[in-house]
Amino acid sequence: LDDAERLERLGVPVYTISIPTLEAVFSTIEQTGDLLDVREQARALVASLRERIDRVRRAAAGRAPLRVLFVIEPDPLIAPGRQTFIGEALAAAGAELVTARTGSSWAQYDMEQVIGLKPEMILTPEANRAWAAGLARQAGWLKVPAVPAGRIFVVSDAIQHPGPRLVDGIEEVAAIVERARSHSE
Repeated sequence: LDDAERLERLGVPVYTISIPTLEAVFSTIEQTGDLLDVREQARALVASLRERIDRVRRAAAGRAPLRVLFVIEPDPLIAPGRQTFIGEALAAAGAELVTARTGSSWAQYDMEQVIGLKPEMILTPEANRAWAAGLARQAGWLKVPAVPAGRIFVVSDAIQHPGPRLVDGIEEVAAIVERARSHSE
């Protein structure tokens, strides 16, 4: 038995969620508010989060997005695809996920594939800081445009959390994208 089944057998209510998209994040916040009898607070929170994302989108509007490789796990290299909340969050921040064309939500890539994707920027969470710091010393990675350009950024884990903190991550990535654009213009 899994943990949810054990809890249900003990009479503890269990609520499971699936959050594949940005819209699902908002819907889940509202549903959780309903379950906890804080409907109005949840709706107000979602409205505030949507406004913050709209502000980021407006700031990035009309500018070509930077092609980004977001590395969830470096070995083996795992990156999100298009139909993920992370992919949508990065798009809202002005980044074009180079792995968006994959048929999988979370896919594994080898070095040749990464070189072929030609990312202009690499983002990875704090847990991969040491890996990111060593990329410029690895011959294969020097063939990836982002590496010789010095566009390797470690971001907080907020962008990976499908909840209210996700918007903090979107704003963080948007600031990094803007800084990278400024240095290349």
